[in-house]
Amino acid sequence: MNFLQAAMLIGATSLIIVTAGLLIVRTMPSRDGIGWWVAAAVQQTAIYLLGLLFFGEEETASSLVLFFILQMCSLQCLSIGLMLYIKEQSEIKLRVFTLSLAVAAIVIAALSNNLVFAKYTFAIYLSATLFYLSVKVWRSDESTLLLNLSAVAVFSIALHWLDYPILSQVEWFVPIGFLLGIVQIVGLYFLLATVAMLQFKKITNESEQKAIHAASHDPLTGLYNRSQLEILYEKYKTQSDDLGGSFLLLYIDLDGFKAVNDKYGHKAGDAVLVVVSKRLLKWLGNKGDAVRIGGDELVVINRLRSDNNCAIVYGTSAAESVLNLLEQPIIDGENIYNISGSIGACYYDPEDCCVDDMLTKADGLMYQAKQSGGGRVVFHDAPKEILPNNIPETINEDTPPKEVKLSA
Repeated sequence: MNFLQAAMLIGATSLIIVTAGLLIVRTMPSRDGIGWWVAAAVQQTAIYLLGLLFFGEEETASSLVLFFILQMCSLQCLSIGLMLYIKEQSEIKLRVFTLSLAVAAIVIAALSNNLVFAKYTFAIYLSATLFYLSVKVWRSDESTLLLNLSAVAVFSIALHWLDYPILSQVEWFVPIGFLLGIVQIVGLYFLLATVAMLQFKKITNESEQKAIHAASHDPLTGLYNRSQLEILYEKYKTQSDDLGGSFLLLYIDLDGFKAVNDKYGHKAGDAVLVVVSKRLLKWLGNKGDAVRIGGDELVVINRLRSDNNCAIVYGTSAAESVLNLLEQPIIDGENIYNISGSIGACYYDPEDCCVDDMLTKADGLMYQAKQSGGGRVVFHDAPKEILPNNIPETINEDTPPKEVKLSA
């Protein structure tokens, strides 16, 4: 076995490995086009295996035509796959038509014993296809570093086939050119296999992130769901215990939401929830989090400043802001929805054993606000840890909650 046979064997083996990798990626969520790369790699492998099988035999017109057709089909499949991968028009019908014309011209030339014309037709057709492909990939908005390297590899292969009719007549260059072609092709497929693997990894990571998000967030509003409330509570509790300060929990029930649902339908109700949630998230920023408990019941957790003298003032201001936010009209096409909120507000108390204690307390306060006509906040007294220094301690379980009407 001489070095050309060894090169063909190595090339075929490498492409079999690449094909296996691409097939694995192809069976899982991936971008369009990879299936075409598989078809191209299989055809290229067949070219090397046939070359290995018939190595040393005299070149004939039929063997040359077969090589030309297989090589054109292989690189045309590769071209279609790359165009699909970068989300460009693949123009499959046009490509099949031009390929058919090129094959017909090559066959006619071979039957006429005009192999020089056949070689030039093959070289020009293949080079033009690859030059166009390399430019499209390089300029694509979808391109990455590896895809740009692939574009360079495609461009070099185009140059290689463009000089084929001339250099194939130089006897000493033929084995060098053949070896160079194998290196270029195999290198290109390894680049594309790496691109496919990295894309698969990216899609997998995105899918995992979506699954994690779906498990922790409400699908309609994008707010955290009920299952995350305990986790959020523990996070805020730890921050308050370790770093000082406190936080405010607002239990919100939307006033007028049922009327919107009954009059305009559930799609209108969904639109109200979505708008309210977006407004809450925008207002909160990095100051807190929002949770959808269910239906039109929401919970907002808002961080408070560690300065005791400002904590209650800030908490009251925060509750007022949320209530004002809820009372802003919601415009949905020609319809205007006016809602408000009944809010139960309580500060974090280290004596609360868990989130359920705080939530139960806030829930009861919310019902007091609703029974009082809605559109208001009912506060529980602040624990002594965040009482301003100039206010006497009057906190006890018998003290009635403070009712604060924050809207006209």
